[in-house]
Amino acid sequence: MGKSRKTHYKEMKTAQLNTTRIIFTLAGVAVGLIYYEFYGCSNGCMITSVWWRSGIYGGIMGYLIGGILKDYFLSKSGQNQ
Repeated sequence: MGKSRKTHYKEMKTAQLNTTRIIFTLAGVAVGLIYYEFYGCSNGCMITSVWWRSGIYGGIMGYLIGGILKDYFLSKSGQNQ
């Protein structure tokens, strides 16, 4: 038996929002690396003293912001019930 149109729409919307979260994570990694390149310190800074820490921190921030936006858009569209 096939899926209903409404179920299919919800799955497509969720997949798009997960893609958005992945894009925000990758953008966060890029911003973290750019921050390291231009503003990172060489010693004494826990996050920005090494390039990979700065990238991971940016990725985590991007992931969290993507999750917040995902929840916001789901509640806005009425799917988060």
